[in-house]
Amino acid sequence: MSLVSRRRVRGFTLLELLVALALLGLIATLVFAGLRLGARTWETVDARVEALAELRAVHGFVGRALRQGRALSLTSEDGVHPVFAGDAERLEWVAPLSTHVGLPGLHLLRLTRERGPRGEALMLTHWLFHPEVLAGASGTPPWVALAAGPPAPGAPGEALDLDDGAFGRTLLLEGPMRFELAYYGTREGESGPAWHRDWLAQPRPPRLVRMRLRTPALDWPELVVALADEGAR
Repeated sequence: MSLVSRRRVRGFTLLELLVALALLGLIATLVFAGLRLGARTWETVDARVEALAELRAVHGFVGRALRQGRALSLTSEDGVHPVFAGDAERLEWVAPLSTHVGLPGLHLLRLTRERGPRGEALMLTHWLFHPEVLAGASGTPPWVALAAGPPAPGAPGEALDLDDGAFGRTLLLEGPMRFELAYYGTREGESGPAWHRDWLAQPRPPRLVRMRLRTPALDWPELVVALADEGAR
């Protein structure tokens, strides 16, 4: 065998092997870094999509329930009281409720922002619009008008389902949020409509309800709903 042939079959030198191993290590590092970056990106996108879906669901539900609201009143010993009431962080009205939330039919709905051990929570509390249920005769928490400033039934942020759906509390959104309500209409004693931070002890519902709901991850457009049968409010 000639000298040239021996040089061709001698294999790689130690230096060449070290360079090849270093290149392989660099390639593997880049591949794994890319995989980790892709996984983190996917997790971020997935979390954002989930947050977007939650906000859209809340907006859709509240918007439908307000548009389907009924201007009803309750009669007690001290007179007739319209059910609709609200302030900057609470809203109460009567609307139909679907079967996946409670018993079908009209329910007295209360939307509240609550603060509990697990942080902030947007809760929907509902009573079947029936005298016995509202009075608590069936073992459910009795309803007290929102204008009286009662605490929400149950622990803050706690979900409940009592009396086969006649009363319940549903968690709509959890975590840091900016939640603000406002009402447009003419309050008793005023000459014209304007935006107000509360709508309490009024004989008629407002013309419009505005809801602002934002989270650290998403700045969602405000929801403005024109209430049904607004008349000359």
